[in-house]
Amino acid sequence: MKTGLVATTIVGVLAVGSSAFAPMGMARRGVVTSSTSTQRSMFGGAGAAAPKEDEAMPDLTDEQKANMEGQAKMMGMSVEEYSLAMQARQKMEEAINNIRAVGGNEGTVTVEYDGNAPAKHMEVTITDAGKALGKAALEQEILSAVATAKAEAKTASAAAQTSMMEYIKTQLEK
Repeated sequence: MKTGLVATTIVGVLAVGSSAFAPMGMARRGVVTSSTSTQRSMFGGAGAAAPKEDEAMPDLTDEQKANMEGQAKMMGMSVEEYSLAMQARQKMEEAINNIRAVGGNEGTVTVEYDGNAPAKHMEVTITDAGKALGKAALEQEILSAVATAKAEAKTASAAAQTSMMEYIKTQLEK
């Protein structure tokens, strides 16, 4: 039971940022995952209503066209530029959600993050060998794994943003 208490305490510490407003007692042992219904959008938000890469303006209703034109005008963009920005935002969002940065040692503790900050996906795996390390050593292993995974996720997210900027540049050159 002592090991279970340590794991619960550590998982609780790791999950503080993602579950600050969750009801008490909702922590799960072993694996922590977090998902939110909040959409993060770089340009304030067409979200799922944004035109897809291969969709053309004629596929939109008159109301959707007017809304898109209004949003583009508010941002000082043409409709084509706005559509490109929404496509690029969507590509970057998908890329960041698909990042799986892993830190730690497979023999003791591993932590897996996606590229979001705060993470939508976080998985902590503690093996029996990790539990056998004792409380202090296990805490250090977890903290080290978290730091490594976060750094890797941050690097991958920056690469996704750079890729988005390159996509925009190539599309504007066409």
